Amino acid sequence: MTLPPVPNRPAPRLAGWGGGLRRSTMALGIALGAGLAALPPLLAPTPARAEGRILTPDEMRTTAGQMLAIGQDKVAYDMATALLKRDPDDVQALLLRSRAARNIGRTDEAKADARRVLKLASQTPEQEAALRHAASMAMAQALSTEGRRTWGQLWLRRAAQSAPDAESRALAVRDFQYLRSRNRWSTNLRFTIAPHSNINNGSVNNAAELYGLPFEVALPGAAQALSGVELALGITTRYRASESRRHATDLYLQADTHQYELSEEAKDLAPGAKGSDYATNTVLVGVAHRMMPGTGRVEYSLGAAAGASTYGGDHYANFLRGNLGARIALSRVTALSLGLQADRTTGPRAPHATAWRINGGVSHRLSTGAVVGLSVNLTESTSKIDVADYSEVRVGVSFAPDGLWFGAEPQLGLNWRWRDYPLSAYAPGEGRQDEAYDLYADFTFRKVDYFGFNPSVTFRSAQQWSSVDLFDIDRMGVQIGIRTAY
Repeated sequence: MTLPPVPNRPAPRLAGWGGGLRRSTMALGIALGAGLAALPPLLAPTPARAEGRILTPDEMRTTAGQMLAIGQDKVAYDMATALLKRDPDDVQALLLRSRAARNIGRTDEAKADARRVLKLASQTPEQEAALRHAASMAMAQALSTEGRRTWGQLWLRRAAQSAPDAESRALAVRDFQYLRSRNRWSTNLRFTIAPHSNINNGSVNNAAELYGLPFEVALPGAAQALSGVELALGITTRYRASESRRHATDLYLQADTHQYELSEEAKDLAPGAKGSDYATNTVLVGVAHRMMPGTGRVEYSLGAAAGASTYGGDHYANFLRGNLGARIALSRVTALSLGLQADRTTGPRAPHATAWRINGGVSHRLSTGAVVGLSVNLTESTSKIDVADYSEVRVGVSFAPDGLWFGAEPQLGLNWRWRDYPLSAYAPGEGRQDEAYDLYADFTFRKVDYFGFNPSVTFRSAQQWSSVDLFDIDRMGVQIGIRTAY
């Protein structure tokens, strides 16, 4: 993984931002992506003088575009201004002047001209998409020049959304990715809504053998599986504190909430239960450092975080976390990852515990373009509370075919887990052993795009078998969410 360039270095002009596309005799020559193409003349050809000869408005636009292309921004600005004195609604002149104004530091004028084009776009339906695309690109350029890169990224999403063709969209996306790499701030949003057969991790049984008794004990409704709907929202925002070609240090904040609504069947099974009883909220602040010494084939990571969580509306846990990791490019198609993580959990309601985790994984791209992955995780958690004192082994396999299935980008996976508790209050003298699997099929609909976001659907089936019947768990659900396309 290549670290992005240093934000403080002078930024080269973006492709599509510093040059221009000439698809018509107007040859605008401005960096507005590929949207402003072959716009029809909006002015009658009234003559003007330049260098001793007469120029028509179309020739003035062409010349202004050429001046922009060779860096004569003030000349282009003056020519566009002259055109606008004849017709304040000349959208081509507005776009030319927006670009020139941005280049000579008059960003407020650049933004005003771009906004004017957006207002005028609807008056020319046959060119509305191209004008909106070009004006949005111009706004993004001006905002980026002001150092407001996050707002610039939002306008580039708008430019991609209104792009009149695939080439225009590709330019907006490329510029978005470039601007994101230069932006010290980055924010990701998450959203899913998921019907679940078991939102409380309740037992699949209505009775269980407990405490070594020779008969089964009936389980209350709240201890059994309760179906319902989960609504999950999350945000992660990070600030890049320092960066070079070989390292990057981020400060980040992450917040997640999971809210639930019980089904009518669940309410009948457990009349005293409410969806809010199972709601969780988590806040995490941390620092992450990455470095790529030597040839760049190995990327090392180091991180630390602290956070807190609530459960059922009450403060549940506090935790500290530290991690070390490495990602090694074994070849152009194979990568190996290794990691070590330590967690310390305390809090008013959570069992206090210290957990060490070792993880490893390998991913490989096949000749067909599909990607296969294998991961192994080992955990040792120690605690004075039996439910947090255990050893665990996890193994996961994944497969991402190349191409689309049913119009969506697929990813399939299977995770297996074995957990051993040496002591269990529910099985005196025997401990407890759990075996579980999680099977999923994930689909991202890349062809459905709205402002750079794609819908996703994940089908999931999870089951756990335990030596203590109370912990036999069966879960099925469908997660519907959105993901960024770029």
